[in-house]
Amino acid sequence: LRVTIGGQAFPHLLFHAVLPYSNWEHLTVSRSESMLAIRTGLTRALRRLQHVPEFAQSDSSSAATHAVAGAGSSPTRTASGRWFNQEYEDLVKHYGMTPRTIALGESEQNGDVEALNNALRRRLKQRLLLRGSRDFESLEVYQSWLDEVAEKANVHRTDRVQKELKHLRELSATLVTEYRELTVPVLSGSTINVKRNLYSVPSRLIGEEVNVRLYESRIEVYFKGEPQLLTD
Repeated sequence: LRVTIGGQAFPHLLFHAVLPYSNWEHLTVSRSESMLAIRTGLTRALRRLQHVPEFAQSDSSSAATHAVAGAGSSPTRTASGRWFNQEYEDLVKHYGMTPRTIALGESEQNGDVEALNNALRRRLKQRLLLRGSRDFESLEVYQSWLDEVAEKANVHRTDRVQKELKHLRELSATLVTEYRELTVPVLSGSTINVKRNLYSVPSRLIGEEVNVRLYESRIEVYFKGEPQLLTD
């Protein structure tokens, strides 16, 4: 889509949640195909829908599955013979759904999603042309624009959505946070190591431990409840 944020290139993906009968859809910006991206995208979609399907179906994404059982594996195998990652299965089951995947090389088993992906690309390109610019002042503004595009499409699906919701359970589980929380030490150079990335924090924190909220595209660092570092 060649979208830019504040004039800067913004390579990204979209987490595309779809209900198969009504084709209700929801979009969330993702910087990578990661567990945090799934956590954020799925939580945002369920928050908007306020209902829960029986199954959460995906392809054999490496964020959700892996080939060999071992540490971090759930005891559940997928339709493709891979193993679900424990964190992914825990997330899906927290919301009361059953995880499942399509078989390897059988993309037609995700037919509605695949078809809507192509339609979505065309729609976003058209909306960008009408907007007159592919540049957005912030990630928040871009996400709000995507939400608006999806909502306009969903308006035309209202009757089928209402029929589909009758077969879904109301959302009752507590929404999980869109971040993973870590406790890390502050090193002698007044830096912290978060997922092999170094970040600078105030030197007065050397030797202390700080709490890190690791989001899909940013981190927040707190010491005794006070913010020390907020990245974009």
